[in-house]
Amino acid sequence: MFPPEGDLGEILIDDATLQARVREIGASIGRDLRGEVPLLIAILKGSVVFVADLMRAIEGPVEIDFMAVSSYGNNTKSSGIVKIVKDLDQSVSGRHVILVEDIIDSGLTMQFLLDHISAPVTGFGADVFVAGARRPAGRRRSRRLHGVRCSW
Repeated sequence: MFPPEGDLGEILIDDATLQARVREIGASIGRDLRGEVPLLIAILKGSVVFVADLMRAIEGPVEIDFMAVSSYGNNTKSSGIVKIVKDLDQSVSGRHVILVEDIIDSGLTMQFLLDHISAPVTGFGADVFVAGARRPAGRRRSRRLHGVRCSW
């Protein structure tokens, strides 16, 4: 059983409300990208369930790839240094990319990913970021994180 009994704290957003918001975001992306096949890049492991729901909510075909990064190590606070644990399996050149994260905290990881993914390619089209939530108190580096669509 997940989560283990007793490990779940207060429920802040009920399932119906969460699913309705994911459908809204998916519909918005579908309208904006009509006719294009976006590449969803899910940042492991936190975004897996969210990206699965989001994929179903976007009308039309989508493709998916995964990255794993770490900036926390064994801590609960970011070290400020992001390292790639698993890189993409396919090229993003000429693709419309949507980075999908579970929580945007400081913006450091998303900024690192944007710089890493866009550096070696031309025609890179990432201007949309989707996150399950944004932690306003932690926001430090968001100079290029425009187009963020957050559930909360």
